[in-house]
Amino acid sequence: MNSVEYFDSICHKWITVASMKEYRMDAGVGVLNGVVYAVGGTKSYTKNDYLNSVEAYEQSTNVWTLVAPMNKKRRKPLVMAMDGLLYVFEGNDVEMYNPVTNHWSI
Repeated sequence: MNSVEYFDSICHKWITVASMKEYRMDAGVGVLNGVVYAVGGTKSYTKNDYLNSVEAYEQSTNVWTLVAPMNKKRRKPLVMAMDGLLYVFEGNDVEMYNPVTNHWSI
């Protein structure tokens, strides 16, 4: 899916925001410096069409932007933010994203 909602715990309701650029399921999601990142996923449950694309959401502009793609395609990755970097784990593989340089490292 490319539609996105979040739960507002103050108003106790779901809020619809801008749709992602790319249709994706099973994406990993992480937040770094107030930016939400949707990482990898798949386009279909019936095919092995995993994604290496990554989108970043800025709430202030209500816009999803494609950032540099990961080096590997990943379905259901674990995403963690730490020390200004975004880490993506899948199995024994790890990639690290630096938003300042818009670059992924293995």
